[in-house]
Amino acid sequence: MEIMGDVYPIEVIWRPFELNPALPPQGVNRAEYLAQKFGSAQQALSIYSRIESEARSEGLPIDFESITTTPNTRLAHKLIHYSGQHGKQNDVIDLLFSSYFCAGKDIGKLDVLLEIATVCGLSSEGTQTALGSELANQTIKQQENTALEMGVSGVPGFVYKGHLLFCGAQSPETIALSLERAIKNNIQETV
Repeated sequence: MEIMGDVYPIEVIWRPFELNPALPPQGVNRAEYLAQKFGSAQQALSIYSRIESEARSEGLPIDFESITTTPNTRLAHKLIHYSGQHGKQNDVIDLLFSSYFCAGKDIGKLDVLLEIATVCGLSSEGTQTALGSELANQTIKQQENTALEMGVSGVPGFVYKGHLLFCGAQSPETIALSLERAIKNNIQETV
């Protein structure tokens, strides 16, 4: 969001929103999952080829072929929450995304998440405790319920002062315009 950084002070806070909360803890085979989701393996390949091409045109290294598992992301969301409490959330997000989308690592696995955490400067012991926390599960579920009540239906979802601006990938210009409108309309914090 550099486009807005000089104009408006923005603090990005990542909140949980699991796209597939019912996936088994070990995740599922990626090819089978995509074929079921999109109707066929060919249709999934077509969709993801376009996404990969667009990402590469923007200079984003992405490698969907390296992904073999669609993970259950509950533990990853717990890591994101924990890292936010320690000022490491953006570092963890960046490494989660590159680990999954560029290296095909299974971000539903504890060992992968512990590696990400320690690379980002979080203690292994503290991370293990956080990832095993039932309280963190409750927090994640409560935040997801709040997002659903606000109308979030996908990711990314952009919320400003408790108001949903939009869901889905958007250009930096669209993000800036939405934020400018919210500020111009003096959107107030919801209680």
